[in-house]
Amino acid sequence: MARVPITDEIRKELIAHKKRTGVGPVELLKNNKKPSGSSVKGWLRGTIKTVPKSELYYVLLLRAFLPEGPYIPLTQEIRDMLMFLNYGLLCRIDKI
Repeated sequence: MARVPITDEIRKELIAHKKRTGVGPVELLKNNKKPSGSSVKGWLRGTIKTVPKSELYYVLLLRAFLPEGPYIPLTQEIRDMLMFLNYGLLCRIDKI
């Protein structure tokens, strides 16, 4: 498999997409086998110097199509609050 270097320009592009979207490498690739999020972290840090061309293009395409961020993580506390608010609204609607 052909490998390509992670140049400073590519690293800057990856970092810019990370900042733009608020999505880190692990979250971006959590449902994929290759490349792993920890591998992409190495790309960003500069500890991994070359990567398979197909993996690089895959990550760049994923990043390019993500919407602007950053987003607030949906924690269990926020989910509980939303459920509580939703329940309260439903109860009020039933009384109308």
